[in-house]
Amino acid sequence: MAKVYLENGVEKTREELFNEQELAVIDRNQELLNASGYGEIDLTLLTVLEREISKQKFYTVNPEDFIPMDHTTGGFADYITVLRSFINADADISTWERGVDADNARRNQVGAKVESVSLKVHNLDKMVSYSLFELKQAMQTGIWNIVTEKERARKIDYDLAVQAALLKGDAKHKGLLNQTGATTNTTVLTKNISAMTSAEFKAFMASVFAEYFANTNSTALPDTFVIPMEDFLGMGVAVDEQYPLVSSMLERFTNVFRETTGNANAVIKPLVYCNKSQNDGTAKYALYRKDWDCLRAYQPVDYTVVQGATVDGMNYQNTAYARVSDVFLNRPKELMYFTHD
Repeated sequence: MAKVYLENGVEKTREELFNEQELAVIDRNQELLNASGYGEIDLTLLTVLEREISKQKFYTVNPEDFIPMDHTTGGFADYITVLRSFINADADISTWERGVDADNARRNQVGAKVESVSLKVHNLDKMVSYSLFELKQAMQTGIWNIVTEKERARKIDYDLAVQAALLKGDAKHKGLLNQTGATTNTTVLTKNISAMTSAEFKAFMASVFAEYFANTNSTALPDTFVIPMEDFLGMGVAVDEQYPLVSSMLERFTNVFRETTGNANAVIKPLVYCNKSQNDGTAKYALYRKDWDCLRAYQPVDYTVVQGATVDGMNYQNTAYARVSDVFLNRPKELMYFTHD
C-alpha cells in the first residue's frame, strides 16, 4: 500500500505532493539516513536534521566531594600498606603515684605498637572498537562522530562505575556506605527527617550528635552528614508548623550542626546512593569526619587512554585503564550509619 500524507485534511500520495526531481532528493536522503543507522525516518522536503543530537543524562557526583583522595601513592603495586600506631594509655593518675622513698621496684609503663593494614588497589580497563564501515556510515550524517561518541561513552561508564564503587560499594569493593567496621544505629531515625513533626525534629537534633560523640569514646565530632537525596529535597519545608516563615528544616539543621560541633564548615550533603531504592528499601545516612585520618581512597593511576591501533586496516581499537583502591576506613568509630525502613 502506497504511503499517503495529509495536506489540509486530505490524503495525498507522494506523487501528488512532489515532482520527479523532489522525489529523487527525498529518496536519496532517506538512503543516507538508513545507511547511517537512523532507520526509517519519514523524510520530506519539509524535514531537516537538527544540528545537535540529544544525549543521555546520568546521575553524576564527584567522589572527592565525600572522600579524601590520594592520586600519587601506590603506582602499580597490588596493595598499599597502611601503618597505624596504637598505645595502651591507662589515663589513671594513681598508676603514676609513688612514695618518696628510693626503691628499684618495677614501674608502671605505657606501650606502643604499630599495625599494618593492606589495602587492595584494583586494575581497571575497558576497550572500544569501531570498523571502517561504521566510520564511513557515521560520516554521512555530517554531525555525528562515532569515534568521539564511543570515547565519550567509555569515559562516562568509567566515571559512573568509580563513583558507585567508592560511594555505595558492593560485595567486592568497600565504599563510603558499606564499611563493615562502622557502627549502624537504627533507633535515632525512624522516618525521613523531612517527614518529622517539629517535636520529632527537635528530639532528633538533640540525640544524633550525642550518639556520634559517644560512639567515638568522646574523642571526635563530625563535620559531614550524608543523607538520602529524596529526604534532602523535602527539607525546604518549615521547621515548625506554627511558624512557617521562620526557618526551613535544612537551614535549622545546618545551623545546629555547626553550632554543636563548633565547625562553621560542617555540611549536609545529599546522595542518591543513600536512597531506599539503592539499599533494599532502607534509607541510609552517614555521619562522619571528612578527614584523611578518618577515611580515604587512593587513585594512583588516573583514567588513561592508550594509542589506538588496527591489525587489518578495517577494524580499530584502543583501551583505557586506571587504578583505584577501596575506601580505607582508618578510624571506624568516626563513621556512623543511621538507617530506617
